Amino acid sequence: MNSTYRLVRLTLGAVLLVLGIWSCDLSETKEARNFISLSVPHSLKAYDSIRIVIVRPGTADTLDTVWLGAPLRNQTQLEKLPTRRYAGGEVDVIIVGVVSEVEVFRMRVEYRGPDTRTVRVLLPVFRPDRVNPVLSLLGEDTVEVYQDAAYADPGALCSDDRDSLPIVSVQGSVDTRLRGWQSLFYRCSDNGHNAALEAVRWIHILRVPDLVLPVLSLIGSDSVAAPEDRPYVDSGATCLDDRDGGLAVTVKGSVDVRARGTHSLSFACADSAGNEAVKRSRTVHVLRLPDPDNPVLTLRGPDTAVVYEGAIYSDSGAGCLDARDGALPVTVTGAVETGLRGPQSLAFHCADSAGNTADAVRRIFVTRRPDAVKPILTLRGKDTAVVYDYQTFVDS
Repeated sequence: MNSTYRLVRLTLGAVLLVLGIWSCDLSETKEARNFISLSVPHSLKAYDSIRIVIVRPGTADTLDTVWLGAPLRNQTQLEKLPTRRYAGGEVDVIIVGVVSEVEVFRMRVEYRGPDTRTVRVLLPVFRPDRVNPVLSLLGEDTVEVYQDAAYADPGALCSDDRDSLPIVSVQGSVDTRLRGWQSLFYRCSDNGHNAALEAVRWIHILRVPDLVLPVLSLIGSDSVAAPEDRPYVDSGATCLDDRDGGLAVTVKGSVDVRARGTHSLSFACADSAGNEAVKRSRTVHVLRLPDPDNPVLTLRGPDTAVVYEGAIYSDSGAGCLDARDGALPVTVTGAVETGLRGPQSLAFHCADSAGNTADAVRRIFVTRRPDAVKPILTLRGKDTAVVYDYQTFVDS
């Protein structure tokens, strides 16, 4: 409220000054033909300081400073100005009023030669510039730029109600070799030293997108054989990326060496940008090891047997064991004919899954049954006979 009142008061004072300046005595009298005298308008007392200078006509070249300091109070504070100082006595008088170090009033008064009285206001009272310029960024306030790319900043525009396009200053720089956030600060001021609000642009330096897939390679063949019941250790795979270097490889699947047949392992990898390599797989054939050992065939009972002719023969058989296959079935060839006396045989045979065989033979002898029955002795005639003395006895 006070500042507004003061501005209104100063404006009215300036108007009064304009009216008062018409009474300035700028003529050379006959008594003082070589002098210029200035009367002091009452309105000049309203300013913090007054500056009165003599300038070359139509220019800003200062010829003399008549007054510089506190406001003029009365006429006696100004001395008469000798016109001989100035070529031909033609000069301009500039009166400036200052409030709070701000020039708020400026007036030009012309004096042209002797016996003339010419007073003219060339510059009116002006208002102090209290309006800040407006600073606007050209383009976005946040920009993304790829690393090592050229960056051209669009800049900023500063506009002012009085000055035409004040100069914009920029603080900071952008180095696209460095990833991360960087910033540029923009500032501008008008001729009245009013500063615009500072503007800032943030530049995010990003890594160039990674569009190259890593390369996944199997170590060894993509089809291998593994022995049954033996530990299997896979040779693995390698994964190389143009940016990340060596990458970890994930493996899916397993090999059960207890189960003969085909098993599969799948290999995969991805780089830090999420690019996945072309997957690779390995086929593992679980095979049985070559079996060099024959099964063991064992006869049950003696390998030689005696059979009585006509008797019933029942063989006790044989058993076959293999280190891998365990108990194996036994086949028998041949037969025992007990009706025929003499040597006979039975052939026993077995084979494991690898084709290894075992053979055994039991020999059987068919013989006549032993005679364990006593013969029957029968007397012809009586078992008691009477023979007379001196008779010849003929037994029946």
